[in-house]
Amino acid sequence: MLSKNGIGKSLRKEMKCSCGKQFKIRYQNGIRVSKLCDTCVRKKERLKKKQLKEREKQRRVKKKEKKANSYKVVAKNAWDAFSIYIRTKHADWRGYLNCYTCGKIITIKQAQAGHCFHKGSGRYKPIDFDEDHIRPQDVGCNMFKGGKGSEFTLKLIGEHGIDKVEEMRRRRQEEEPLTIEELKEIESIYKNKLLSL
Repeated sequence: MLSKNGIGKSLRKEMKCSCGKQFKIRYQNGIRVSKLCDTCVRKKERLKKKQLKEREKQRRVKKKEKKANSYKVVAKNAWDAFSIYIRTKHADWRGYLNCYTCGKIITIKQAQAGHCFHKGSGRYKPIDFDEDHIRPQDVGCNMFKGGKGSEFTLKLIGEHGIDKVEEMRRRRQEEEPLTIEELKEIESIYKNKLLSL
């Protein structure tokens, strides 16, 4: 840098920070590193870390909200509420009930809510939450023996008649899958129904 009289002048070694504090200028490869004093640099770094943490926290919250509103999670919550209601409804005052297909005495915890016409890997339909269609079964009948469909169907025919069972079969094929809002409503309905048992 040249002065007014043309004689070379050395670069200033100190500078005033925006906080008003004098500090020594730091250079790296001939380039000034910062316009801030060390205290302000540390404050800025802490603020940056805090902002990054806050952004990460917001991202996790959004991800959690998105997951909580996914079809799979909402459907599971609705099914869990309905399943507990079905098992409790068919149990006696001690919490015992009979498997619908084999008659084995089981507890509410040991029971599962079994379908006559299985959902498969598709989405839930209104028939999957029909109290006339779903019955408590033990894990052996429901899981390991494929729901014992023929025994289940015969018992339903005995209870409701062949016309109603045929209507259930038709509904399984023709009904549209439930929406997230409908599933949330089902969850709410069966949580309230469970309280009234």
